[in-house]
Amino acid sequence: MDNQAKINIKKTQNNISETDILEFLENNSSFFMFHEELAEKLEMPAKKAKNIVNIDAFEASKWKKRAQKLEKQNELLVRTSIFNLESEGLLHDVIVEIVRSTTIEELKNILNVHLKDGMELDKVSLFIIGETITAEKLEDLFSGNENVKLRTIYSSEDAFMHKPLEKDIASDALLKLEIDGEYYGMLALGSLDESRFHAGQGSELLNFFARILTVQVKKLLG
Repeated sequence: MDNQAKINIKKTQNNISETDILEFLENNSSFFMFHEELAEKLEMPAKKAKNIVNIDAFEASKWKKRAQKLEKQNELLVRTSIFNLESEGLLHDVIVEIVRSTTIEELKNILNVHLKDGMELDKVSLFIIGETITAEKLEDLFSGNENVKLRTIYSSEDAFMHKPLEKDIASDALLKLEIDGEYYGMLALGSLDESRFHAGQGSELLNFFARILTVQVKKLLG
């Protein structure tokens, strides 16, 4: 407590109101650090009463929120790890089918059946450059050398590529199909689960899949 605070106490010690005490404590938040014997004598209400803050309950609530946040983060980490392990084997099988495809329509069917069902997705869409998507739109969606974008969807406007489920898709993965600066299209993977895809999630496996798919789309487009 500083000297000015001590002087103020001395001046007003004969006429101190509850308001004065509250104002003093607000302006001297470290008061109980220098008077631990007083802090130990403080009595806190067992329950929250009108205009009274239960500090113990507040601290408990704060730690509970922190624990819930950590629990959610750990859950996402575990789910992501399981997803990556399951996807690795599935994508290997899908890639075999992809390289065997002989037409764009056959390729779309493989993605909509094997990939969609295997990964338990709700929407899979292959967009071909010049037909169902433009280079300008790809440049709007992806920044720089970004080839995979993982998103949590907050508005149907962001999910236009998932029609007619644009109002229901909660998260997605967008894969840009590009080789040496030349665009060939985009693959959009949509899920109703908002935690399925999210920023910060590892994307190495999807980047690899995007490269394989791009090569095949380029081959089929001739």
